[in-house]
Amino acid sequence: MPAGTIIIDDTVNPPSDRVMNILNQDREEILAQLCQNADSIKKYIAAETNNVETEAVSDTVIPSIIRSKYPTLDANEVRQVQEGVMQYMAINRQGGVVEGKDIPEDAIIENERCFIKQGTEYVDIATLNAERKSQLNENDIIKERHLPADAKIYNPKTKSSSSNDSNPSNGFVKVGSKFVNVNNLPIDLIKSVNPFHDAYEVLSRTVDKEVLQTINDVVHASRSTVTEAEAVLMWPKIVAFIKNKGRQPNRNSEDAIERRMTEVISYVRNQKAKREANSHD
Repeated sequence: MPAGTIIIDDTVNPPSDRVMNILNQDREEILAQLCQNADSIKKYIAAETNNVETEAVSDTVIPSIIRSKYPTLDANEVRQVQEGVMQYMAINRQGGVVEGKDIPEDAIIENERCFIKQGTEYVDIATLNAERKSQLNENDIIKERHLPADAKIYNPKTKSSSSNDSNPSNGFVKVGSKFVNVNNLPIDLIKSVNPFHDAYEVLSRTVDKEVLQTINDVVHASRSTVTEAEAVLMWPKIVAFIKNKGRQPNRNSEDAIERRMTEVISYVRNQKAKREANSHD
């Protein structure tokens, strides 16, 4: 499969020529706009550091960019462009499409079937009866990734044969710890990929703790609903918490009040940084 190929599996509403033209000609512009938008980056990093579902962020940020750039697209076309862009990001973030023959033998392929060869045809092990399965030799088992592209699949239950059209490209994409066939790439897996994950990982390894904390404070303050009045009221409780516990409030605590304290701290730090920046202007 050529590099950069985008597949949209939508048999109910096939993508229009306009959608395909946007994906083939303008997707880099959409990605550039996404990566250059400070608010988008903040939202994605917040999802990365605060366990917010990335899918929820992608479902607001990317459609907003698409609607702004292409106001004449209908809702279905916006969705299809979003899916195509995210598929492209996910594929490239994981190193592109990998051919079945190049996947490590111990790697996991989602929903991969196993076969045995019977004459000139191949039989899915799942279709065999219990007695036949018990007679199988491990050396006789052939993983789906190793099937020839023109393999004939025999179904003993229906006593019929069919071509191996479930995996015509034999191309796979790594999603998380698994490989997924490009023809079966579910959009929910695509949306769960945070395009800024790698950037945040690099930051966490290359900047010191104080700088990373400053980045986190800016991100969380930008998405917080904390007001100055609440910060004033909450601050004495935060001081008491730190004194009694001997530690800072934990952003991932199960206690809602403790989590709110971390938002107040981020808000106060961010406001302080803004005042200091303004004083130097």
